[in-house]
Amino acid sequence: MESTVETGSGHPRADDRRPHRGGEVGRAGAYVDLALQFSVAILLGALGGYWLDGRLATAPVFLLAGVLLGAAAGFLNLYRGLMAMRGTGRGDPDEDGASRRR
Repeated sequence: MESTVETGSGHPRADDRRPHRGGEVGRAGAYVDLALQFSVAILLGALGGYWLDGRLATAPVFLLAGVLLGAAAGFLNLYRGLMAMRGTGRGDPDEDGASRRR
Protein backbone atom coordinates (compact mmCIF):
# COMPACT_ATOMS: atom_id res chain seq x y z
CA MET A 1 0.00 0.00 0.00
CA GLU A 2 1.39 3.38 -0.97
CA SER A 3 0.48 6.55 0.90
CA THR A 4 0.53 9.96 -0.70
CA VAL A 5 1.33 13.42 0.60
CA GLU A 6 0.13 16.73 -0.82
CA THR A 7 2.96 18.83 -2.17
CA GLY A 8 2.93 22.61 -2.38
CA SER A 9 1.74 22.42 -5.98
CA GLY A 10 -1.34 20.38 -5.07
CA HIS A 11 -0.03 17.22 -6.77
CA PRO A 12 0.23 14.08 -4.64
CA ARG A 13 3.59 12.32 -4.46
CA ALA A 14 4.58 8.93 -3.11
CA ASP A 15 6.15 8.83 0.37
CA ASP A 16 8.41 5.94 -0.50
CA ARG A 17 9.49 5.63 -4.11
CA ARG A 18 11.99 2.83 -3.54
CA PRO A 19 10.87 -0.64 -4.57
CA HIS A 20 10.69 -3.32 -1.90
CA ARG A 21 14.06 -5.07 -1.59
CA GLY A 22 13.34 -8.65 -0.83
CA GLY A 23 14.39 -12.13 -1.70
CA GLU A 24 17.51 -12.87 -3.69
CA VAL A 25 18.07 -9.32 -4.91
CA GLY A 26 18.21 -7.95 -1.36
CA ARG A 27 20.67 -10.62 -0.25
CA ALA A 28 22.88 -10.12 -3.28
CA GLY A 29 22.93 -6.38 -2.70
CA ALA A 30 23.96 -6.87 0.92
CA TYR A 31 26.84 -9.15 -0.10
CA VAL A 32 28.01 -6.69 -2.76
CA ASP A 33 27.91 -3.94 -0.13
CA LEU A 34 30.09 -6.00 2.22
CA ALA A 35 32.55 -6.78 -0.58
CA LEU A 36 32.85 -3.09 -1.46
CA GLN A 37 33.40 -2.15 2.17
CA PHE A 38 36.12 -4.78 2.48
CA SER A 39 37.85 -3.54 -0.68
CA VAL A 40 37.65 0.11 0.36
CA ALA A 41 39.13 -0.68 3.79
CA ILE A 42 42.18 -2.28 2.18
CA LEU A 43 42.50 0.50 -0.38
CA LEU A 44 42.33 3.24 2.26
CA GLY A 45 44.92 1.45 4.39
CA ALA A 46 47.22 1.11 1.39
CA LEU A 47 46.81 4.74 0.35
CA GLY A 48 47.40 5.97 3.90
CA GLY A 49 50.53 3.83 4.18
CA TYR A 50 51.78 5.00 0.80
CA TRP A 51 51.27 8.62 1.81
CA LEU A 52 53.11 8.10 5.11
CA ASP A 53 55.98 6.33 3.32
CA GLY A 54 56.29 9.31 0.96
CA ARG A 55 56.35 11.80 3.85
CA LEU A 56 58.79 9.81 6.01
CA ALA A 57 60.88 8.10 3.29
CA THR A 58 60.30 4.67 4.84
CA ALA A 59 58.98 2.74 1.81
CA PRO A 60 57.40 0.11 1.96
CA VAL A 61 57.02 -0.15 5.76
CA PHE A 62 53.82 1.88 6.20
CA LEU A 63 52.36 0.66 2.92
CA LEU A 64 52.51 -2.93 4.17
CA ALA A 65 51.26 -1.93 7.62
CA GLY A 66 48.37 -0.01 6.05
CA VAL A 67 47.37 -2.95 3.87
CA LEU A 68 47.45 -5.29 6.87
CA LEU A 69 45.47 -2.90 9.07
CA GLY A 70 42.96 -2.29 6.28
CA ALA A 71 42.56 -6.03 5.73
CA ALA A 72 42.05 -6.62 9.46
CA ALA A 73 39.45 -3.84 9.65
CA GLY A 74 37.78 -5.17 6.50
CA PHE A 75 37.62 -8.73 7.85
CA LEU A 76 36.14 -7.49 11.12
CA ASN A 77 33.50 -5.49 9.26
CA LEU A 78 32.79 -8.45 6.96
CA TYR A 79 32.39 -10.79 9.94
CA ARG A 80 30.04 -8.40 11.74
CA GLY A 81 27.97 -7.90 8.60
CA LEU A 82 27.67 -11.62 7.92
CA MET A 83 26.70 -12.33 11.54
CA ALA A 84 24.06 -9.58 11.37
CA MET A 85 22.61 -11.14 8.22
CA ARG A 86 22.65 -14.56 9.81
CA GLY A 87 20.93 -13.26 12.94
CA THR A 88 18.15 -11.43 11.16
CA GLY A 89 17.71 -13.90 8.32
CA ARG A 90 17.74 -10.98 5.88
CA GLY A 91 20.29 -9.28 3.70
CA ASP A 92 19.93 -5.98 5.54
CA PRO A 93 21.02 -4.78 8.97
CA ASP A 94 18.30 -3.71 11.42
CA GLU A 95 16.26 -0.65 10.49
CA ASP A 96 18.30 1.66 12.72
CA GLY A 97 21.55 0.43 11.16
CA ALA A 98 22.70 -1.50 14.23
CA SER A 99 23.53 -5.15 13.98
CA ARG A 100 21.49 -7.61 16.01
CA ARG A 101 23.54 -9.77 18.38
CA ARG A 102 22.58 -13.14 19.83
